Amino acid sequence: SPEISMDVGMVYVFIGGLWFFAFIGGIDTGFSPLITWLTAIHFHYSAFLLPISLGFFGRLHQSKMYNISIPIILSGPMLVAIGITFWPLLEVISVLLYIFAIYTLIVLSFQTRFASRAQAVCVRLSYSALGVSILFSLLYAANRAFGKWGVSIDFMLTFHGFLNCVLFGFAGVMGWVLAPPESKHAA
Repeated sequence: SPEISMDVGMVYVFIGGLWFFAFIGGIDTGFSPLITWLTAIHFHYSAFLLPISLGFFGRLHQSKMYNISIPIILSGPMLVAIGITFWPLLEVISVLLYIFAIYTLIVLSFQTRFASRAQAVCVRLSYSALGVSILFSLLYAANRAFGKWGVSIDFMLTFHGFLNCVLFGFAGVMGWVLAPPESKHAA
């Protein structure tokens, strides 16, 4: 449900805040300070912003494919984190599932009527940018798992980070700010 997606996003922003606190406080997480910082950022974008956007989108669009995409997107950040920590092949598998869900979301966004043309452009641009940036994640995960396709952290910071920050994040927030859909959930 759209509301559950938003609730999970709120839990993930708390987790992202803990990682950011660990980075700022210099707490040893078992990872380098750079990875601790990037984990905090990741939980704010892929684990908070995307589920919130997915929730707003679900208030406008309901379908079987939307309902299939929700659990994949909501479990994705934890599966990727487990894969990064323990098993790089799980990271690759979870990114592939994430790609399926994100591309489903892109297709559904072009089938959905939005409150205005500006909102449609912003939300579709946001999801499409995510569709491109997730491909960089796949190459990075494949590099970690198989040692091929030399995609580095520096490359990810430059391209993946820029696409997610400016196009996915900013365009998506602007799209939903233009006309936030009302909840249809009965309290």
